[in-house]
Amino acid sequence: MAVSAARWNGQAPGWEKPPIISANPVSNAQAMKALSRAAGGEVPGPVAARNHRWRSFTADTLALVLFFTTTGVINERFIAGMTWEQVLDARLLGAGLMVLSGRPYGLWRDWVMGFAGTGRWSQLAWDSLALVSFQVPIYAAILAISGANAQELLYGSLGVIVIMLAMGRPYGAFLNFVRARFGLPAGGEKPMSLNV
Repeated sequence: MAVSAARWNGQAPGWEKPPIISANPVSNAQAMKALSRAAGGEVPGPVAARNHRWRSFTADTLALVLFFTTTGVINERFIAGMTWEQVLDARLLGAGLMVLSGRPYGLWRDWVMGFAGTGRWSQLAWDSLALVSFQVPIYAAILAISGANAQELLYGSLGVIVIMLAMGRPYGAFLNFVRARFGLPAGGEKPMSLNV
């Protein structure tokens, strides 16, 4: 199909002259915006992808730190019977590990939730399974490194399993809430992708 010169010169009704890509970065940015508008939306590029990854990392990490610092203190002090000094050590170590594990857990949860059905019980079970399977081993290591003895480690781990089974879905909802504040979609709707 031949395209007439009149169309490309902007002379035909409904046709605009395509933007010219140049060596000028400002002109290129304007050209990409024009192409994006013509395509009817955002044209994802490396900057948009990097921004999305940064927002995903920040949202998932913030949600994990806020939620589990609170539940960790309650479990360690009142269920495991650790001293306040041990609780402080565990929470400081936990915060550092949560920064490292926040986004990987978010990706793990999204993948596991891909197996969940649409029913309430299915969502509850899969959210709890995702949380327990990822976080309990990390939590047990935190307690051991923080100086918990064998009994404290056992009770702390059992306590956190119960807490995480009960809190799996509330944490999933909290995570989705935090993600929404960062302009991100809720997780668990598609298989895990390392590209986001």
